[in-house]
Amino acid sequence: MKRTFKSTPSEGRYGNELAVFIIVFLMLFVTPISNCIAFESSDQNGPELEHQWHKNHAAIFVGGMAPVSKSNETSLALGVAYERRITEMFGLEALADFTIGSHERTALFAAGVTFRPFSGAGLKLMTGPGFEIEDRDNHAAEVNFVYGVGAAWEFHTGPVTLAPAVYADFLGESKTNITFGVGIGTGF
Repeated sequence: MKRTFKSTPSEGRYGNELAVFIIVFLMLFVTPISNCIAFESSDQNGPELEHQWHKNHAAIFVGGMAPVSKSNETSLALGVAYERRITEMFGLEALADFTIGSHERTALFAAGVTFRPFSGAGLKLMTGPGFEIEDRDNHAAEVNFVYGVGAAWEFHTGPVTLAPAVYADFLGESKTNITFGVGIGTGF
């Protein structure tokens, strides 16, 4: 069976892609550079500023979700996550995200692996499978397999962690959702 996809130009087509690009650029390039400059200019003889990592971390997430195929439609995204750190670099995470849009509501449940490639730095990479339950206006629920990847930059401010993040969720062969926002959590 041959599938054909039609693409029609729409006004503001690249609005969400530009916003996601800016967020990713700020998280991955500007923030680490500014942190390096700040640590270089700090007093070398003062107390060490290294953050003590916790084995458990719980967070809430607030942001937006935009399907790549519908670039002019963004939904409110709310979520919760729990991470169990196995080592300083690796962890296991379970999360639930809920989105509310103009014509549909979705619930996404996933579990995955987290990886922090740099000791002491705030970069956190995530990947793992899950499933999404989509409820449209006619109340016909649809369940889809999801595989997601994401990146976050964690800022530790005392007991609170702030983490701007962006995720890409791949649903089947033709649907991709981009979720972006800020996680607020604490380690214990």
